[in-house]
Amino acid sequence: MKPAVQNDVLAYLERVKVVSIIRGNFGDVWLDIGAALIEGGITAIEVTMNSQGALDGIQRLRSRYGDQAAIGAGTVLSPEQVDQVVDAGAQYVVAPNTNPDVIARCIEHGVLAIPGAYTATEIEFAYRLGAGLIKVFPAMPIGPAYFQALRGPYPHIPMMATGGIGIGHVKDFLDAGCNAVGLGSVLVGPDATQPGGMARLKEKAQRISAVIKG
Repeated sequence: MKPAVQNDVLAYLERVKVVSIIRGNFGDVWLDIGAALIEGGITAIEVTMNSQGALDGIQRLRSRYGDQAAIGAGTVLSPEQVDQVVDAGAQYVVAPNTNPDVIARCIEHGVLAIPGAYTATEIEFAYRLGAGLIKVFPAMPIGPAYFQALRGPYPHIPMMATGGIGIGHVKDFLDAGCNAVGLGSVLVGPDATQPGGMARLKEKAQRISAVIKG
C-alpha cells in the first residue's frame, strides 16, 4: 500500500513536470497563491519549512486544494520535521541534502522522499536509500548539460532539477532528461503579496504551462 502511494505521487510529479517552491513570509495568502498557481496550470506546490507559518500553509493548501494539486513540504531536515509535515498533510517531502534518517521516516509514513544530491555518487546513494525522486541541487550553476551526462549511467533514476532555474530554462532542463523542475522565487517571489501580485503569478504559471504543453 505505502509504495503504491509513493509511486502515485511520483507519477503525478513526473506528469505535471513543475513544482512551485514557496519560501518566505506570505502571511495569510497561502490560498490566494495556491489559486493563482492552479488556475495558471501549476498543480504541484512545495512549502518550505523555513517559511513563516509553513505548517499552517501546508495544512490550508492540502485542505482546500488537495483534490486539484499535490502539496509537499521542503527544506525538511530531520525525522521530527517529517512527522510534522505529514501530520499537516504533505504528500511528498523535499530536502536540500541526503539524510538517511529523513528518507527512512518518509518511507515509514508512506510519503515520497525527494532528497537533495549533486554528484553521481550522492544521487545513486540517495536512490539506494529508497528515495523516489532525487532533487539535483543546485542545478543552474552547471546547467542542463550536466543532466544529459548523468542520464548515461543513470537512465533509471528520476531526477528533479532545482536551484537558480529561470522560466526560460524550464524546457532546456526537461529536454536534457529531467523528470521535473523545481522553481522558487522566479515564480513565487516577495512581489506576490504586492498589488497585482497574484495576477502576475497566474500569468507566469500560464507561461510555464504553455512551455510544458509544447
